[in-house]
Amino acid sequence: MHKLIKIMLDQYQASDQKLHDQETPEGLIWGVRTVHPDLRSSRGYRWRWGWNEASGPFEGHKGPCPLTAGDGICVAKNWEGMASGGIPASTLLLTGYLPDDVLGEDHNKVRVRRAFVVDIVDGVPLISKYGERADLRGADLWGADLRNANLRGADLRNANLRGANLRNANLRNADLRGAGLGNANLRNANLRNADLWGAGLGNADLGNADLRNADLRNANLGNADLGNADLRNASLWGADLRGVDLSPDQLKVCIR
Repeated sequence: MHKLIKIMLDQYQASDQKLHDQETPEGLIWGVRTVHPDLRSSRGYRWRWGWNEASGPFEGHKGPCPLTAGDGICVAKNWEGMASGGIPASTLLLTGYLPDDVLGEDHNKVRVRRAFVVDIVDGVPLISKYGERADLRGADLWGADLRNANLRGADLRNANLRGANLRNANLRNADLRGAGLGNANLRNANLRNADLWGAGLGNADLGNADLRNADLRNANLGNADLGNADLRNASLWGADLRGVDLSPDQLKVCIR
């Protein structure tokens, strides 16, 4: 089970303030469903507590996604699976399913006949608190407020962090290869030793950021603000620096 899904489950089981009075079935396998704040899916279905059942007919394939309306319900196993629905990982439903209800799956998602919802979780505070060394590959965190978040050593490869507020965040040793960070606020962020190879940082605010020993090779830094950023031993080979104003001192200490 994914680390943060287990944390969600542990918090639910420890809580004495359940959101419904339905008895949770035995033998559920746990996953997560990302929904809009009104609990609607990307296709407009509004989730409810307890069992949610697909109407069918089922197409007989083993894929993780429905081919037609009614062809199963998708439940995510990880953050990449959550992102596939196109909804940012803010409103999360802790969701279980039974092995006999599985219709198809892959590494990221499972398609089931029915799924049982027990709790609703705000995903952003969860990540802020428990994100250290977490596997957040492919997570959709567009526009998320992650100020002061502890994401040290987190795996954020190919994550969508466009427009996110990461001011003062700890991203030391984080893997951000291929991540989208356009227009993100990374002012005062700790990115020391971070791997930002190929990351999209266009128009990002990196003022006063600690980028010592960071790998920025082939990153897009177009029009980014790097004012007073610490670039000692940062690698900028192949980076797009159009519109970036680097001071003579910064140019002396970085690797280009």
